[in-house]
Amino acid sequence: MFFTSSPSFRSTRVRLLALVLALIVPAGLVAEDQPAPKKQLSEKVYQEVQKMGALMTEQKWDELLRIIDGLLATADPLSYDTAFLSQFKVQALLGKQDYKNSIPPLETAINLSERFDYFGDRDLELIWLLAQLYTQDAAAEKNRETQRATYAKAYTTLKRWLDRTPKINPDAQYFVASILYNQAIDEQKVDKSKMEEAKKEAEKGLLLSIQPKEQFYTLLVAINQQLGDYPKSAEYLELLVKDFPKNKTYWQQLLNAYLNEGEAGYISAIVTLERAQKLGLLNDKQENFRLVGLHLNTQQYSQAAELFEAGLRNGNLESEQKNWELLATCYQQLHKEAKAIATLKEAEKLFPKAGNLDLLIANLYYITDHYPDALTYMKSAVSKGLEKTQQLQAYIYIAYLGLDLKKFDDAKMAAEKAVELDPNSKSAKDLLKAVTEAIQERDAQLAAPTVSR
Repeated sequence: MFFTSSPSFRSTRVRLLALVLALIVPAGLVAEDQPAPKKQLSEKVYQEVQKMGALMTEQKWDELLRIIDGLLATADPLSYDTAFLSQFKVQALLGKQDYKNSIPPLETAINLSERFDYFGDRDLELIWLLAQLYTQDAAAEKNRETQRATYAKAYTTLKRWLDRTPKINPDAQYFVASILYNQAIDEQKVDKSKMEEAKKEAEKGLLLSIQPKEQFYTLLVAINQQLGDYPKSAEYLELLVKDFPKNKTYWQQLLNAYLNEGEAGYISAIVTLERAQKLGLLNDKQENFRLVGLHLNTQQYSQAAELFEAGLRNGNLESEQKNWELLATCYQQLHKEAKAIATLKEAEKLFPKAGNLDLLIANLYYITDHYPDALTYMKSAVSKGLEKTQQLQAYIYIAYLGLDLKKFDDAKMAAEKAVELDPNSKSAKDLLKAVTEAIQERDAQLAAPTVSR
């Protein structure tokens, strides 16, 4: 929510108290034959004013409210007494932070004043306060339909204030834009047209001062995010991180804005993370891993490997098995298979029961034509345990390697295990048949009589 979800009305209460006291008109100052209601307090109310003022100073709100309600019960609904006492009641309720119940008496005071010109131009401050209270009430409302209606009342009330104000100011312009933003927000579907209105009003606010307030930029960031314009959102966030370089939240939002652009924003995201980390921000393990991941996504394997290598050793990255595997992948992408194997062997010391590491080492040995080493690590992988699909493939590899290296016992064991794991696998059955025939051929050759010369 923008504008405010729990506003402080302290300064407004002080100004309104001064307004209330200034509006005290003793009895007898207006001619009795005046057709409109008299713009003066009755003798009864006038006599209670001093007591009410003392109670307000002492912040005895409940006692003050009892007196006010008692006087209102006998006052003419259209009288100056009712308008005056309604304002006083607003003060007491604001003092209790009972914002919702402050609305009806404030509405009464404003409606009477606008009808009979009780307060003149002093209505403006009351109308401004009413718009604030409607906004507060809307922000706290759970029912979405009621919330929309209350925001609409806040907007209409604010427009009344604007219509009577000769010159707009940044605070009012921000108020307008924030109400429109909150009206446009919806969990199911954002009101794009209303959000565009909010954007237009917020952009107007930027032109009202040489140095626009921070809140305009944060509102425009949120608006453009809701509209899916992440590049524009990033533009405003760049201004915010320039003016507030130590604000971690703005750096995080800027990073997310670039990430939301997809591949087009990856390089900018990398630069943003690096800039933030130079300032000592966004440098926890999660963000460090994100930086490595961005380098991987952009196929900058050398930079990714460098960050992985340092981070896994100095603690800036979690020393998890998957991270060691990714480091090995970086070296493999750089065609540094020996370095990749060494990395995985280092990881094996940290995770000695991880059969997957042996499997990766075996694959690297296999693609570099180191078949005996590949067979050794493939057998180690299955002995430590693999998930079923990996185990099946590993046994098939062992069988092939055993055939190629003429290690028929290994080949037969692996082929039989493969068939046992998946009796319907044609490749496993064909492989077992090939191994069986190879063993038979070997045994036949061994059994053949030696020819003497």
